[in-house]
Amino acid sequence: MDWRSLLLALMALPVTWTVWSIYSFYQNYNLAKQTGLPILFAPIDRFNLFWLVAPKPLAFVLRNLPFGLGSFVRYGHMGWQYVDKYRIHEEVGGAFVIVTPAAIEVQIADALAVYDISLRKNAFPKPRRMYIPLEIFGPNLDTTNGGDWQRHKRVTAPPFNEKNNKVVWNEALRHASQLVQIWTGRGEDGFVSTINDLSRLTLQVISFFAFGRRNDLKTDQELEDSSGHSQDIFPETLHYLLRHVVALMLLPKNILKFSYILPSTVRKTAETIRDYQIMTNEMIQQERNELSEKDSNADNLLTAMVRTEVTQTVQDGSGLDGKRTVSWGLTDEEIKGNVFIFGFAGHDTTANTLSYCIFLLAANPEWQDWIAEETTRLVKAFGPVETWDYEKVFPQLKRTLAALFETLRLYGPVSFIPKTTVEARTISIEGKDYWIPPDTELTVNCTAIHSLPRYWGSDSLVWRPSRFIDSTESKATGDPSLERFLTPEKGRFVAWSDGGRICPGKKFAQVEFVAVISKLLSGHRVSGVPSPGEEVEATQARIRREVEDSLLYVTLQMRNPHTIPLRWEKVGSESVRSI
Repeated sequence: MDWRSLLLALMALPVTWTVWSIYSFYQNYNLAKQTGLPILFAPIDRFNLFWLVAPKPLAFVLRNLPFGLGSFVRYGHMGWQYVDKYRIHEEVGGAFVIVTPAAIEVQIADALAVYDISLRKNAFPKPRRMYIPLEIFGPNLDTTNGGDWQRHKRVTAPPFNEKNNKVVWNEALRHASQLVQIWTGRGEDGFVSTINDLSRLTLQVISFFAFGRRNDLKTDQELEDSSGHSQDIFPETLHYLLRHVVALMLLPKNILKFSYILPSTVRKTAETIRDYQIMTNEMIQQERNELSEKDSNADNLLTAMVRTEVTQTVQDGSGLDGKRTVSWGLTDEEIKGNVFIFGFAGHDTTANTLSYCIFLLAANPEWQDWIAEETTRLVKAFGPVETWDYEKVFPQLKRTLAALFETLRLYGPVSFIPKTTVEARTISIEGKDYWIPPDTELTVNCTAIHSLPRYWGSDSLVWRPSRFIDSTESKATGDPSLERFLTPEKGRFVAWSDGGRICPGKKFAQVEFVAVISKLLSGHRVSGVPSPGEEVEATQARIRREVEDSLLYVTLQMRNPHTIPLRWEKVGSESVRSI
């Protein structure tokens, strides 16, 4: 091939791509029209690799093109749901279709439709293309569908019970007691490590609950002095991997073979992957060795997964002797995959939610006092927080639970829930049925559902925990214990998803959050450290702006949390009273 032919071939590539895009776009548009839903257009799919890595100035230029040509940027980038809130659904409707050359995608923010979809888990499974990257160490409960998902759920669900919730409660109180001592000891200048400290706390709790590894919170120096592959450092190894989860999703699985030629940061991640695999292998083998000595009614998550490796024989007439051997258990790869995904889900999401809540409490001190009224009343009834009995006290911490729900409503880790159709389906939006083609992705817009004024009132974008509390009877009688927690109506609150695929750790997260916040606010208050010459109100407003300035990483996270120093002080100090 001479240079002219090569040049022509290179010139033909963009032409071919353009023709294909136009043809696919037209085909998808015709398909979208058949749904009967409102249609929006985007010339590029938001999962397109070029678009994902495109510099931010490009989006700014496109957004300002004349005649609205760049309007697709509003709903065409990852995480747009958090930025837009409910506004596009208020303009277009409870559901609409986005048409791109790659696909059509149905966006949904209708509560009843969302609830219906959640109940029909087999009709609307998870799209594999979005979940394969989470199979870093193996298939797991979060990434599977159908029979495989049922097998994973059957194995991993039993440890999430009330007996283990008491373990979570006690462990969370223990670590929160340690943490508040650390924080109050850092003085008036405060600290910027709120998220990192809470990440270590939640990781220790999930490590004990899920893997039986119990440690105290460690200082940075103590962590630097740790060495070797002892299981004592397993939580910190997992912590490092979770902080670099995007790199884990992008790195090839055989990266360890070439770690010696990689840049230092990538080499560190690759080496930590190796350490993690060694540790999990050791942990799995140790569980096998000790299995016969453990009470099956007190299994942690890892024990439960190892215990079900045993095959079962069922009599169904399908075998030569009328019996069939069936394995309900998980493979080693699946166990490792679940160890990682539960570590991620049980640590990262709860730590972020606790962080958001604490920053919001610092910016809105009246809600600290509101929650503290509850904890103070219960301290008088049951003694110090760290001695509280889970079964007696947790059900009475309604205001603290309300703070969790309100934080998740506006700043939940998940801005959207992806679904797909294998076959054509029908959904009902505001009383009207709409046809959804096969192989169509549906996105439950969590942020919109959680902020639509028709569901949450005119102050739907305001962080107000009391919206989850009914105080009618308590005000009438003067008895605060008669306050009632308001459970959201079906489909209006999907922070843990809903239906058959609801998060198994929902109660786990509630127990941990309530324990930590109760202990932190018992006799202590948090405030922002003012910049030189800054008034208290200005500091609080600055914190609120920083909280709102969040972006979707893997989960929703504050963009610049380390620019907000906080300080914790005992109730009665001058700076706390001044708020």
